[in-house]
Amino acid sequence: NYEPDWAKIRGIFELCGFKSLLKKLPATLSADGENVSNQSFSGDLSYEKVLPKGWRDEVRQESSEDQPLMISPVYRDQFPRERWGGLGIFWKEKCYFLPRDHSDWGQAIRLLQDEKIPKVTWESKSIYRSANSYEMDLKGVLLDVKIGAYLLHPGEGGLDEISVWENFGEGAIPSKPETEEEKAVWFALFAGKTYPKIRAELLKASQWELFKNMESSLAEVLAELEWNGIQVDAGKMAELSEEFSKRLQESVKIIYDAAGEPFNINSPKQLGTNLFEKLQLPVLKKTKT
Repeated sequence: NYEPDWAKIRGIFELCGFKSLLKKLPATLSADGENVSNQSFSGDLSYEKVLPKGWRDEVRQESSEDQPLMISPVYRDQFPRERWGGLGIFWKEKCYFLPRDHSDWGQAIRLLQDEKIPKVTWESKSIYRSANSYEMDLKGVLLDVKIGAYLLHPGEGGLDEISVWENFGEGAIPSKPETEEEKAVWFALFAGKTYPKIRAELLKASQWELFKNMESSLAEVLAELEWNGIQVDAGKMAELSEEFSKRLQESVKIIYDAAGEPFNINSPKQLGTNLFEKLQLPVLKKTKT
């Protein structure tokens, strides 16, 4: 069987800046073709199921933007009506898992509703949405590290966990989780170890206020839309579809008339030929397409 030279392919993609294609290559191969599964997940994931005595008061007194509470739930049931089976917590460099039936569960819920306690997580939209199962308002989300990473690297689209850690993580990324419980702890730790650099870079890039005032609120709104659904006026939608189709046909006719002939507008090559060769429009910047 033929095996592609993945190292060579990766090198070419990196040279050309094909970031989206790089993500599709086998994740277990590095630039030199060596297996890096142990390099990607090299730290140990250890956590406790017993929270320190007085931890709630400690969080209330000591949490701040410099030391927020990191959280990540275990999800049960199906989207969009997920419920929590437990909560992964990262606090003061230690990981914990709080099962749903733990005696401290009520205390944890009250902390999540306390706006004065700053919290950091991964994918806050999912947490906002699932909190509705408990008729609970999640308050005080300081940063969603996934959204923060996107704001800093918008051209890379949906960043996965490994990419975010490589750009912003502190130390070795912990072992890949195998159970849902480990996954919750892993993401709480992940948030804690990427938050400092993401926050610092957002502040440096003057993006911190953008997240706090717009992106965070948008995540909450989208979560409500997913939970409640939206009402659509089918008649109005059909009317708009007909109107937009008519306007599109008119625009296409104008383009064909300007070009002197019909062509495939969706083809970058044919579009470029008509714009820059036939119509002699100035080339402002050449791209790969």
